[in-house]
Amino acid sequence: MARGLFQGAARAVGRALGEEATVTVGGVAYTLTGVFDETGTREEVGVGLVDVAPQISISLADVGDGPVEAGTDTVTARGVDYLVETVTPDGLGHVRLTLSSLA
Repeated sequence: MARGLFQGAARAVGRALGEEATVTVGGVAYTLTGVFDETGTREEVGVGLVDVAPQISISLADVGDGPVEAGTDTVTARGVDYLVETVTPDGLGHVRLTLSSLA
């Protein structure tokens, strides 16, 4: 019950704060609404240092049956094409994709 409630809340936040993006998974393009952040924090890379990279959070239900794959799948957001670098699931049906520009 709590899991379903959380998933519903996450979808509502995504619709309210999200923007249109295209995620290409296994060669199939899906137009969806995701929460995009051009300056997301990726990882701590040293003492007091962080690596900044664009990120988008999406619902896995919006990209069909196939999992999103790092290193092969792509995202187009705000007119910029990105390669998916890492895929971080939240365990509740959403993932955060850390991106790198293809330009």
